[in-house]
Amino acid sequence: MGAKYSVENLLKFSDRGASSLATSLLDEIVSKEEANQSLSPLYLLANFKKSGSLIERFLLEGQKELENIALNELKQYMYRDGEGDVLERENFDESSKEKRSRKVCWKLDQRGMLGESLLHVLVLCNTDAHSQIAMFLVEIYPALAHDVVEGEEYYGATAMHFAIAYENSKLVKKLVEIGADFHQRANGKFFLPIDQQWPIPRAKTNFEGLSYFGEYPLSWAACCDDEPSYNLLIKHGADPNLQDTFGNNILHVLVIRDKLKMYGYALRHPIRPASDHLCNKFGLTPLTLACKLGRNTIFREMLEFSSLPHSRDNFLVVIMDASRCFAGGTVVLSPSIVQFQQRSNEVNCRHLPEVGLR
Repeated sequence: MGAKYSVENLLKFSDRGASSLATSLLDEIVSKEEANQSLSPLYLLANFKKSGSLIERFLLEGQKELENIALNELKQYMYRDGEGDVLERENFDESSKEKRSRKVCWKLDQRGMLGESLLHVLVLCNTDAHSQIAMFLVEIYPALAHDVVEGEEYYGATAMHFAIAYENSKLVKKLVEIGADFHQRANGKFFLPIDQQWPIPRAKTNFEGLSYFGEYPLSWAACCDDEPSYNLLIKHGADPNLQDTFGNNILHVLVIRDKLKMYGYALRHPIRPASDHLCNKFGLTPLTLACKLGRNTIFREMLEFSSLPHSRDNFLVVIMDASRCFAGGTVVLSPSIVQFQQRSNEVNCRHLPEVGLR
């Protein structure tokens, strides 16, 4: 990089592109007082204020100094000098906190207050300098790509999740090349719908929340409208039909996020199309979920995608299927709850928060 960079100018560097998820994520993390005041060795290297000795030395001395630090100073923070080790770790699951064995590289007692590793901090800070350091480190220590955030709040998130959120396509490509796990789920509390973050989660969720993006990196790419990353992950074996905590596949999540363009793209993908017939844990297909959530525009387009006749009878079947999924009893469809409009073979769905049931 060279001497044209200075530590004082670090915070003036333009951030790379970022999705709304990335913005809300970093804002939430930076707002946590403990993450900024902690004297963890990690934060002496790099922190969420976008400073730290690793950053400063790289900016002042350049690539050779980064190589020196990586090869001679960072190994003490990693298992087996950067090769990583298989450890039994607690898995924060929707049903139980079971333990599973998985590979860990950055030592657990050298993590930040949120359970994050150095690589996570670098990706989240999202400047050109941080990104260059991240690319260099995963080249030397590919096992870093397997590390997940260990804290319950952001549990399961990986560098790949964050790179997708920050539209860092070069890093996403590099992580895929070195064998990062693109089936890892980010299912900490922060990534759940708001009504599932409560001490006693609601039995039925409306899926509202800024950071519910479907847990898998592929789902994050779809929700961030990142077609190149989506294609890359699909090409290397990512499965759009894997279901998350709520049984949602990619199409369910795209309905929730109201992403019409990506819905059609995922449904008709030439290599591995997503299925629109899977039911989530509430018994809803993507189509019936769209009706339940009142996604009027995407619902009408989904009828086109599914090649369903646009008739009142078929529309009633869709509504009744959605209703039965939630109550299993006799369905009462009230005009005050569901309105039908049929003009030139066009169906319009309007739906209040709950379907009337008796």
